[in-house]
This record gives sequence, structure tokens and C-alpha cells, in this order.
Amino acid sequence: MVPNVRHQAFWEASVAAKSARLVEDRWWGGSTGRRRGIRSYRGLVRHFLEDVEPRLNAYVASLPDSLV
Repeated sequence: MVPNVRHQAFWEASVAAKSARLVEDRWWGGSTGRRRGIRSYRGLVRHFLEDVEPRLNAYVASLPDSLV
């Protein structure tokens, strides 16, 4: 999980860098690092959609109506 958090932080930093008009790929260490970061971020999103979200939905469905 730590590498995913690191890549998420770098992704956010690259958005800020782009807004500040800094050199492209400055935060990723070049295009190779950017591809690696994007792949990692997509994996994190996929994990959430396929594993975490269904568990959360099942948990919410099991709660009494007075708590929902």
C-alpha cells in the first residue's frame, strides 16, 4: 500500500507542477516513471472497485434501516 500512496502523492504533485507550468514529467523522473505511476494508480483504483467497494456495499446492506 505504501508504494500506491507514494505514487498518488507524486501524481498530485505532477498536477500542481503542470498548473505551475514546470517541465513535463518533472515529478515522475521522466516518462518511464510516469507510466509506472499511472499503472500503479490504476491498480489501486481497480482494487478499490473490485474488492473494497463490494465489501462496503455488503456491510451497508447488512445494517439495520435505522442506521442507514
